[in-house]
Amino acid sequence: MFAHTERFPAKVDALRTSAVVSRFRDATMQPVCAVALWDTGASHSVIGDKIVDALQLEPFNYREVYGVNGIYMSPLYVIDLQLPNGIKIEGLSVSRGDLFASDLLIGMDVIGLGDMAVSNSGKTTFSIRMPSQGEIDFTRVSPKGDQKK
Repeated sequence: MFAHTERFPAKVDALRTSAVVSRFRDATMQPVCAVALWDTGASHSVIGDKIVDALQLEPFNYREVYGVNGIYMSPLYVIDLQLPNGIKIEGLSVSRGDLFASDLLIGMDVIGLGDMAVSNSGKTTFSIRMPSQGEIDFTRVSPKGDQKK
């Protein structure tokens, strides 16, 4: 199991972490360090021009994408993704998009591989573990953090 917790010094309006992107099964090219935005509203992950250009990626296909700016055809690429704390996803199919304040958008295709929790008690704490270890049900947790039966 891989797990990662990111603690932000204040309450944040977006979950951003570091990530490393590399060409699919290609150790000859230097990986790219990226700023990743975690987005539960996105069904698939998206990379920006910085990553496409730095890794000299070539599309293998195209996909119809429903984005905030409408519907468009986007090239598809295959990458290897390393999330914080060694979480690796190999052979991830991603589309290309215009991203703001991040290099990579992590969608439900990645988030859905595990369990995620976000808490906001004056500051934001974001945790993810992969693979899933079971349901997280806050209605079954006592104020002390013990599981109710």
